[in-house]
Amino acid sequence: MIKGVYTSMSGLAAAQARQQVLAHNIANTNTPGYKADDVTAESFEKIFNEINPTNPGTGAVSAGRRYDLSQGGVTETGAPLDLALDGKGFFVLDGPDGPLYTRAGRFTRDNTGGLRSPDGLAVQGENGAPLNARGADVRVLADGTVTSDGAVAGRLRVVSFEQEALIRAGTTTFTANAAPAASEARVISGALEGSNVDPTAVMTMMTMLTRAFEAGRQAVQLQNETLNAAVNQVGSLR
Repeated sequence: MIKGVYTSMSGLAAAQARQQVLAHNIANTNTPGYKADDVTAESFEKIFNEINPTNPGTGAVSAGRRYDLSQGGVTETGAPLDLALDGKGFFVLDGPDGPLYTRAGRFTRDNTGGLRSPDGLAVQGENGAPLNARGADVRVLADGTVTSDGAVAGRLRVVSFEQEALIRAGTTTFTANAAPAASEARVISGALEGSNVDPTAVMTMMTMLTRAFEAGRQAVQLQNETLNAAVNQVGSLR
């Protein structure tokens, strides 16, 4: 009976964790460059049996995050430093603790001509150094080359990763636990990539999780009532 309570509670915890992540996805439906994520669940029995096969466990446990790196829709803005990537890849920013990777290409220039993210982080060129373009007429070509008044100012650093290597660092930024690979993504100037969240699919899943959570709650309540009856009736039989 105690095992049954644990099984139900572990399912409730896994459902709650997933519900929170899906709610975060919905909140960022209109955030440029946002990549949806989800929580994966794994059988606790499988994990526990690898440690102690003589005493199997039951239930579910969260097994990590899974990021959806599929392409979001691209919307034209006309701003030359609004950049979208068509294909697999990330822009690279100078983060406070190392490089950060993003698909959110709403960049501006500071008073020295340095390209900056909305958070004020420097945008890296292909040599890893911050990219500067001081001219009045700044343009970005499809291969990431940045021109300033017709002269080449540098080239954007664009890299790629498998989703397993990524760790979310902010709403639209990631760190990585593996070395980056080259990217063949095409840079689109004057446009932004939108979020890849599918609101209809997420809301459907949240509804299903709510129903599953309620079923789990009722199961815990029923088992608790059964346990209470068993304890109170012990010794009362003649």
